[in-house]
Amino acid sequence: MVLWLGWTTAGASTLDEQRQEFLAAERALAAGQSERFAELSAELTEYPLYPYLQYADLTSRLARADAKAVRRFLSDYADTPLAWQLRGRSLRLLAAKGVDKAPSYPDISTREKAWTVVQAFKGEGDQVKLLP
Repeated sequence: MVLWLGWTTAGASTLDEQRQEFLAAERALAAGQSERFAELSAELTEYPLYPYLQYADLTSRLARADAKAVRRFLSDYADTPLAWQLRGRSLRLLAAKGVDKAPSYPDISTREKAWTVVQAFKGEGDQVKLLP
């Protein structure tokens, strides 16, 4: 029993430290300190809220983000609410840009289905080209 209590205390200390690093990483991202953010987030890969840091980073640069980075996030965190949020944001962005090629996302069964969502955001029924 004592050993278990000691383990809990040590785990809580580590969790407290991670929580502080998480908050510092959020501040670094908000301040545009990308190198500092990268350093801090690299130390937090095992922290339960790590996907939120990745989401915040990706959405802060979504307009210029690599499509592979979006697909990777959607695949890595498919079982989180963040995947749905990112998918919606990226599809809205494509619609706003007037993009005429359907994205290929790992959790959407067909590109046609994804493009139906984009068209709904655009409010148009235009014909679209599908990526090979």
